[in-house]
Amino acid sequence: MKVISEKILGGTMYAPFCRTLAADKSEWDADFANMQKLGFTCVHGFAEWHDIEYEKGKFDFSAIDYMLDCAQKYGIVAIVNIATMNSVGFYSPRWLMEECRGGEYVGISGRDAVEGMFNVPCMDNPTYWEYAQRYLTELGKHFAGDKRVGGYVLWGEPTMFLPRVGGAICYCEHTLARFRRWLEKKYGNIAELNALWATEGPTDFASFDEVKPPLGYSRQLGGYASWADWRTFMNENFCSHIKEADTILKAQGATQPTILEMLCDMNAGLSHCDEWELAKCVDIVGVSSFQQPGREVQYIMWESDSIAKAMGKTTFVVESLGGNKTFTTAPHTPTADEIQSNYLQRIMNGSKGSMYWCYRPRFSDLEGGEFGMTLRNGTPTYRAKAGGEISALAYRASETLAPMRRRSEVAIYTSATHVIEPDGVREVYENSRRGAAYMLSDLHINADFINDEFIDRLSEYKAVLLPFSYVMPRRTAQKIAEFVENGGVAIADYVLAFKQPNGICYKDLADVGLERTFGILDADTYIVRYHKEQNAFGIRDGVRSAYLYKTTAQTLASVDGEAVLAENVYGKGKAYYFANTFFAEYAPAGGMTQREIIKSVLEKAGVSPFLTTKQSDAAALPPLLCTKIESEYATAYSVFNCTETEIQDTVYLSQEVYKDLAGNSVKGKKEGGRYAFKLTLRPKETNVFITL
Repeated sequence: MKVISEKILGGTMYAPFCRTLAADKSEWDADFANMQKLGFTCVHGFAEWHDIEYEKGKFDFSAIDYMLDCAQKYGIVAIVNIATMNSVGFYSPRWLMEECRGGEYVGISGRDAVEGMFNVPCMDNPTYWEYAQRYLTELGKHFAGDKRVGGYVLWGEPTMFLPRVGGAICYCEHTLARFRRWLEKKYGNIAELNALWATEGPTDFASFDEVKPPLGYSRQLGGYASWADWRTFMNENFCSHIKEADTILKAQGATQPTILEMLCDMNAGLSHCDEWELAKCVDIVGVSSFQQPGREVQYIMWESDSIAKAMGKTTFVVESLGGNKTFTTAPHTPTADEIQSNYLQRIMNGSKGSMYWCYRPRFSDLEGGEFGMTLRNGTPTYRAKAGGEISALAYRASETLAPMRRRSEVAIYTSATHVIEPDGVREVYENSRRGAAYMLSDLHINADFINDEFIDRLSEYKAVLLPFSYVMPRRTAQKIAEFVENGGVAIADYVLAFKQPNGICYKDLADVGLERTFGILDADTYIVRYHKEQNAFGIRDGVRSAYLYKTTAQTLASVDGEAVLAENVYGKGKAYYFANTFFAEYAPAGGMTQREIIKSVLEKAGVSPFLTTKQSDAAALPPLLCTKIESEYATAYSVFNCTETEIQDTVYLSQEVYKDLAGNSVKGKKEGGRYAFKLTLRPKETNVFITL
């Protein structure tokens, strides 16, 4: 398990940036002196290809070297960003752009997707990749064994958007050749491909060299099966470039860990890559997240931490909001409490460090003068002081905090997403996963996300939630059935195991092997009417629901005479099925009655909250967001005020005396078998309790 440092780090982005004018180098030393004085312990600068190899074959590392020298001088851990253009490769020098004219990204129309002044060569273009490998090799040689470097960010914010807006989708001849080889490896012979792809139209390809990629998922554009293959290929092909960059650096002697800066959002639709696959490419699961502290941040951190734990890795937040947007309304300017809570939410959900974007604002481009933690002249603001203070506190508490991780008894299944976009259910899909995570978070119950590849890990948990898991491979269904039969609890909602990952429907739950597990054969869907007010199950007008065709399941709750929650005993365990989009309805607003329903089911599985509060827990949307991490020797809790108003409440914990992040003792009052700690929290403020 690789880490950037044995300490918990906190820092910022700094020059050299890419694509922009930064503060003059004569001012860098003073800025780093201020960072040290403020309490920051790490920094992140860019090694940009078009600056380093401005002239073909001549490499100049002086800018990034000077940044590393300044960091080392002031005892700050430095991270080098290899400077990528989201998902279309490294920032190419002008000479390479000209050399690759005619080899740019090609869009669906067949024309170059990026034309004009700054053409973007496709990563699959052999000319581009030959020079990219040379650049990475020189970079690896230059920094081999360099103790100034703490790690490398290999890719920033990877996406799968069309190339015009910065994504990895390309229809050029080089990418098509790789796609055809990928298909041949998967299917072995063209007859196998024809048999599957012919489900929505004639194929009858004579060889893989004839295969054309789909232009979309509707019938005339290709169909579900071909689109599933194309999207999987695009993701795996993109990952292959990242893996190769990692291999090249390490082959040149780079011993520092590599990081990927991901946009974790459960891979919904086409726009984002598969984070689980991306995480395999590097040593550390990195995150970019500019949300305000709150449930969305916790959701993102749960995903990144879940992926990291499944792969025996750690997490590190590469970018979070540190400054203001000068000319637009969002994101807003964070307060000092928000700055600190944003950092603490990352650390208290398992991250080994977090950096703000950015220390001193850039001076040109569309972010010129924005996001700064200091003024444009380098004068620290309250944001820089708050960020440095919390970074220093966490650094000093590293001996206790660094070994801690989230431990979970509940898993949340993340199903395959190739057909989310085609089926038009992206919003339901996203809200279902968010709703499940929010619901458990509001109950103060930790959970891990789990996917098809790591479904064997189900045995580590007591319960699994299956929110809107309508796409499910047969192997996953088998593992869920085994989990319940061996004593686990499975909780599903509308609509379970409806399709295979290639978009082909199952006949019913018996076809996928889950009828005996859930005691239900099938579900007949409908849209709810005549319920203007939402009830305890989240049922209201417009909500998706279903009539349940039960076999052995027993009805636990009904609405209008129809089962809305069914329970089935299977082997040593139990399975529950909500007829409606139960989890999705919780995401927008929440509701105490919905939480209580899940809480009562989880109690049967032996799962209980890690703390309780006197007032917050009774609210429809609890104003206090709590976290728990632990090691073999210690436990830490955080309590965060999500609201814009001051909150007074009482938190109940199992121990009488704790210490806060600064090391001060905090004593509770015994009430029954627990200890009560009265809190007064400012808007967006966080308190931390650490066992002595």
